[in-house]
Order: sequence, then structure tokens, then C-alpha cells
Amino acid sequence: MKNRKLFQKVILLAFAGVPLVWASVPRNSKSVDDVAVYQNLSEIKVKKAKSINFDSDIQHLSAIEKSYRKPIALEVSAPLDRVIKTQYKPGNSKKNTLTK
Repeated sequence: MKNRKLFQKVILLAFAGVPLVWASVPRNSKSVDDVAVYQNLSEIKVKKAKSINFDSDIQHLSAIEKSYRKPIALEVSAPLDRVIKTQYKPGNSKKNTLTK
């Protein structure tokens, strides 16, 4: 009985698995040779559009960053200020370790 169930599972796996494996393998007519894309990269000539200068880009982004800052909502700013002003006192007791 166990051998019969095992045999049925193997047959089911073969009927389901083999077509999936065959479908994932490309046929000769549909395969693309990707090696040709990556060969002779030195032959590619691209005109330089602009010199790369990260320092000026960072300065520009830093200058415009302030205009993108949004004010914190009043409902959030008061609790946030309270949390920022609260000093943390480390301790191992079960008491509240936050003190003002």
C-alpha cells in the first residue's frame, strides 16, 4: 500500500515537474546570446555631457533642503519636546528610570 502511494506521488511529480522544467529551458530559436552585449566595451564612445563634481551637488542640495522641511504638527511637537528634555537615568530597579 505504501509503495503504491509512493509510486503515485512520483508519477504525479513527473507529470507536473517535467513540463515545468522543459518550459523553463529556452529553445535554440528563442535564446539570446548575452555575451555579445558585454564584449568590446572599450569600443563604446559616449560624449561627456558634464563634468562630475559631487561637492557642488552636495552644496546645492544642502541649500535647498531647508525649503523642504515641514513644520512639525502642534500635536506632535509638544510631546516631542517633553521627551527631548527628559533626562535618562540608567538603573536596574523596577522604578521609573526617567527623571526630570
